[in-house]
Amino acid sequence: MATRCTSAEVLAIMSVADVPDGVDLTAFIEIASPYVDDIYTAGLTSDDKLKSIERYLAAHFAALRYKHSNETQIGDRNARDKFGFVLGMGFDATTYGQMAQTLDTTKTLSGTNTTKYKADFAVVEREEWDNT
Repeated sequence: MATRCTSAEVLAIMSVADVPDGVDLTAFIEIASPYVDDIYTAGLTSDDKLKSIERYLAAHFAALRYKHSNETQIGDRNARDKFGFVLGMGFDATTYGQMAQTLDTTKTLSGTNTTKYKADFAVVEREEWDNT
């Protein structure tokens, strides 16, 4: 099947922090399209929903490609994340992938997630560090 959306339509739903200026997302749309074809085959036939899923999947793949950092306020301290993505999270790795899964009422995308890795972390006060 042909792709359902354009690069401009994918860029319209993405945060400016997730992709560089002027990037063409056609390659990511082409990656997303076969997944959406599978969703169609599984029984979701609404063209509008399929197009929305393709947009969010393309955004998911683009967000994985273009690394970015996140900063989150925790109490009176900032936490920074320097990872573009986390291995093993599948479509859960980005908010775009999560949205695509939500729109997919056939649950085809959810069935492809196979989380194998788990990581835990703890925040330690600087005063507690042993610098010796």
